[in-house]
Amino acid sequence: MIENYWKRFVVSAIRLKHRLLTDLFASAQLRITILYIFVGTLTFVLTGLYVDYATKRAFSEVIAGPIDINGL
Repeated sequence: MIENYWKRFVVSAIRLKHRLLTDLFASAQLRITILYIFVGTLTFVLTGLYVDYATKRAFSEVIAGPIDINGL
């Protein structure tokens, strides 16, 4: 059963390789897709790091800040 899936995968990979080598539009489309995935992942990680930093900074100011009797 696994051999059947492996054969299908190999056939599909060979067809894709042939198509990418002969069709310039498909090749460019794949490269742009990979670029978008990379840029999207990088943006997601950097945004997460910034939100983590901003949250820690905000809570450290709230927790370490002075509190008066009225709670303000």
